[in-house]
Amino acid sequence: MQRSGLKRAVYICIVLLLIGEDFLYSWGALGHRLITGMAVDYSRGEYRAALMRHRNYLIDHSMDADHRKETDPNESVRHFVDLDRYGPFPFNEFSLDFRILSRKLGEQRVKKNGVLLWAIEESYRNLVRAFEKHDPQAIRRYLSDVAHYVADLHQPLHTTENYDGQLSGQEGIHYRFEYELVSSLLPVISFSPDPPQDLGSVLPSLYQFALDSYVCVDDILRADQRAVEQLKINRKEYERTKGEKRKPYPVPYYALLEKELGLLLKERMNKAVFALSSLWMMAWQAAGRPSF
Repeated sequence: MQRSGLKRAVYICIVLLLIGEDFLYSWGALGHRLITGMAVDYSRGEYRAALMRHRNYLIDHSMDADHRKETDPNESVRHFVDLDRYGPFPFNEFSLDFRILSRKLGEQRVKKNGVLLWAIEESYRNLVRAFEKHDPQAIRRYLSDVAHYVADLHQPLHTTENYDGQLSGQEGIHYRFEYELVSSLLPVISFSPDPPQDLGSVLPSLYQFALDSYVCVDDILRADQRAVEQLKINRKEYERTKGEKRKPYPVPYYALLEKELGLLLKERMNKAVFALSSLWMMAWQAAGRPSF
């Protein structure tokens, strides 16, 4: 095991024991803040100059959508889409038309399966209208919402029914991947996303992003299982009861996970930055390139 990887793994274990899991949401606050900030930094031209004036606000409010879960009972389903509830890949039961899908399967079932794609589309449309109305408060709100939901879409475990490994005996993988691994790699994560571009139709583009995320699910689960088997970890020792903080896995586990999934995580975060900066740019252009 490389010394630098071991040192970072020790660091993250200490951090997790100190702050606990209550601090965390999807991608973790660290991941959301990082993706949002990089999407501003990798924007281009006149549009980038405008975004830079709001950079600190957007980063600070990149978690607003998660915080709304505490007061809005309809918010939670806006943060995931369980594609594998629509049959095996490539999910032939799925439709991008929410009304058609609801008539076919029932609206409650569709909502239970997660409405992340439509939450992004709705927030995108709201952002276009906010730009058109020159409403600075609404602009900043929907820039932040699009940022959060797009980041969620690029977290592979937000696209599967087995989102926390609960169906495969790997409980806690959601947390270990999206926060512990991000925190461990934070000092060395590099960004080189493609420049923002017009993606064309929004929903089909979002669906392709979702598929790209979904195909990474098995890689994450396999890496976790290999690390557990190699280190002979007894998962039962790390189970928690309601109200308890989750005990971090042993230090070497995180170093193995970093080796197995480091490139995948960096790729997912770079793709999130590209998608987010592109959607922001498209909304601004669709509204006539207003000052903001």
